[in-house]
Amino acid sequence: MALFRGTGRNDGPFGDLPPTNQAMDVPYWKVMRHGSDDKALSCRIFYDQVTLLNQLGHITPPGDT
Repeated sequence: MALFRGTGRNDGPFGDLPPTNQAMDVPYWKVMRHGSDDKALSCRIFYDQVTLLNQLGHITPPGDT
């Protein structure tokens, strides 16, 4: 497992969402499973989508008005 920090600016489409030119700074975790030959068998990435979409201005979380 490794912890990373993703930073950037939403200056282009984010899937179906339009660019907002907002900055984002979100931690994410990468979990890899390796075989006995040390080759990667799987990789999963986990991050907080609500925080990311809030920072980019695409949503307002419940309770934030």
